[in-house]
Amino acid sequence: MAEGSWHASAAAWAAERQIVNGCGHGQFGPNDPITREQLAVVLMAYAEYRGNDVKRRAEVAQMLRNFVELTAQA
Repeated sequence: MAEGSWHASAAAWAAERQIVNGCGHGQFGPNDPITREQLAVVLMAYAEYRGNDVKRRAEVAQMLRNFVELTAQA
């Protein structure tokens, strides 16, 4: 990823915390489409990073609903 690009600091932060792994060979595709499965993996990894018990799906589902509501307001 190009240093100073619009996504560099966010991608580096998430990669350091193993929330994202890129799209192979250490590359990131910030403008590439993302599937629902990929988004689910990222959100579950973030939930785990935050200390949520991802085995408790009802709580994770509520957290994701909150996320959707917050992003809709932005």
